[in-house]
Amino acid sequence: MGRDARGDPGAAFLEVLDPAQNDKFTDHFLGTPFDLSKIMFIATANSLDTVHPALLDRLEVIDIDGYSLVEKMHISQKYLIPRQVKENGINDKLIKFEDPMIKKIISNYTMESGVRNLERAIGSVCRIVAYRYAVDKEPDQFR
Repeated sequence: MGRDARGDPGAAFLEVLDPAQNDKFTDHFLGTPFDLSKIMFIATANSLDTVHPALLDRLEVIDIDGYSLVEKMHISQKYLIPRQVKENGINDKLIKFEDPMIKKIISNYTMESGVRNLERAIGSVCRIVAYRYAVDKEPDQFR
């Protein structure tokens, strides 16, 4: 949540979480009162550093680790590689992602706990292969 000229969403969230106020919370846009006292809110954050301490005090923080190397390998093979191969107009005859190559991409080119940058890196490799094939018309498989 970012504070800007239009307001501070963190302050609104604090108001919603306050048990003294949330049974008679009024939405200012709709002008309708809501009883939020029995609601469980779930929020996610990439970093707790930017969460206001008063808000953090009212939250139960559950730290979830990112994907392991094995999980990223499986996600790559099952979902990311087929999608990027298709999106970049190449096929399995032109490129084969072997396990050591996938491990190297994960270890050396992605630092996140998720897989967004991993998919971008796989897409970059696919685009290089597509370009080389378009220029050289080389039918040999790239590994």
